[in-house]
Amino acid sequence: MVHHLDDRQSLRLNGANYLLECEEIYRHPMEKLSQPDTPDKLVPVVSDDELARLLDTCRGKSYRDRRDMAIIRLFLDTGARLTEVANLKLADVDLHRDGVLVHGKGNRQRFVPFGERTGKAISRYLRTRSRHRAADSPYLLLAERGREPLKPNEIMIRRRGNDADIPNMHAHRLRHTLSHVWQ
Repeated sequence: MVHHLDDRQSLRLNGANYLLECEEIYRHPMEKLSQPDTPDKLVPVVSDDELARLLDTCRGKSYRDRRDMAIIRLFLDTGARLTEVANLKLADVDLHRDGVLVHGKGNRQRFVPFGERTGKAISRYLRTRSRHRAADSPYLLLAERGREPLKPNEIMIRRRGNDADIPNMHAHRLRHTLSHVWQ
């Protein structure tokens, strides 16, 4: 029998241990493998105070303020990934059902609901967007200038985080914050 496995490894490998005890196999198939290192560092969530400061950076009426408010609220309410939000089209937004059709990994689609505040932020953004030079674009999020849709690397959550004095702010932290709230 294998004696050098620690308790965690043996608990995970019960099937192989059973075969060893019944003498169906004579060597543990994973005896020379070491336990993988798991990082102890968790992605930090955004505190209520930080979230209020982050949203305050978007309180203006400019195109960029309205767009960024809609983006931040979408991340907070849907838990969508950066590319999923960046690739949203106007047709994916359903303000009557308060949700968006997200096109995720593996070209899988899912309808994700959002709250009232997110719906208001999107409505305000859409009114401002209607005056944009690329208003006829099928994409929901447009760059501030030009006629191009907003690319994932142009979603500036970090810049808004810096404005709110929140270090290391990025879209994935908002995704983790939603996950944390729902636990």
